Amino acid sequence: MENVDATRLRYFLTVAEERHVGRAAARLGIAQPSLSQQIRRLEQEIGTPLLRRHPKGVELTEAGRVLDRQARPAYASLVAAVHAARAVPGPPVVRIGISNAAFAAHPAVAAAAEAARRALGGADIEYVSALTAEAVRLVRAGSVDVAFVYDPLEDTEVDAVAAFLDAPVVVLPAGHVLAEQDELTIEALAPYPILWWERDALPGTHDALVSACRRAGFEPRLIDVPDVPGVLGKMLADGVGVSVISEFVARASGDPQVVWRPLIRPRVILNGLMIWSRTSPTPAAQALVDALESPRGA
Repeated sequence: MENVDATRLRYFLTVAEERHVGRAAARLGIAQPSLSQQIRRLEQEIGTPLLRRHPKGVELTEAGRVLDRQARPAYASLVAAVHAARAVPGPPVVRIGISNAAFAAHPAVAAAAEAARRALGGADIEYVSALTAEAVRLVRAGSVDVAFVYDPLEDTEVDAVAAFLDAPVVVLPAGHVLAEQDELTIEALAPYPILWWERDALPGTHDALVSACRRAGFEPRLIDVPDVPGVLGKMLADGVGVSVISEFVARASGDPQVVWRPLIRPRVILNGLMIWSRTSPTPAAQALVDALESPRGA
């Protein structure tokens, strides 16, 4: 399936069965706006519309019907092949959800992963990219053993332990007028569009950002950032707006077209959490919890 994401294909096949995005989203356990966004990205990957929307649901375009008819058995074969491959004995795999690839090198994440590798006899570590809402869904579904996210967390079906501390910073195009300042307040962002992910992807931090702007006396003009690696940096470099991200990610970026400045008002501490399934924790999850709760992962 050249250049086509298998998860998005599964989402499309579910919508094709339900003929309704809302029902498909409920069946998949994701938010409807997130599902709609993933379908749009699949249409971009394939290069043609797959659905025709109407008030009572959706219908397939001719291209959508062809894809549904031919991809369904191919996807079933792919799923069967994956199950068969996973059934072959081999080193255990620890799957860790992280919001940004940079977090694979975060000291807390790397130390916990190494402790789990030792505890499970040389397990392989696999990092899965997922923002908060998707990370929670993956943990609950058992698709990842644990995930690292930021508080506040709105889900009560996962357990959490404090993993690290971070701070929000403002990221800007290198030539932006605000880049001339060494530190910034939230009020300084009022005249500019703020690049941010949809609320369904990062509900807690989204609400915290909006509340901080309102307390500062302005309503933020938010521009959606697709959950695709590298897109935020490109939007910043193109001058679309400014954004607020974690200091750790900003320091790891290394993009010469983007700079960051500390956010000094409001002064905020971001609490990084490691989450895992409350109802069915995996052995890998328990090993990671033990590593974080032991001094320096010892």
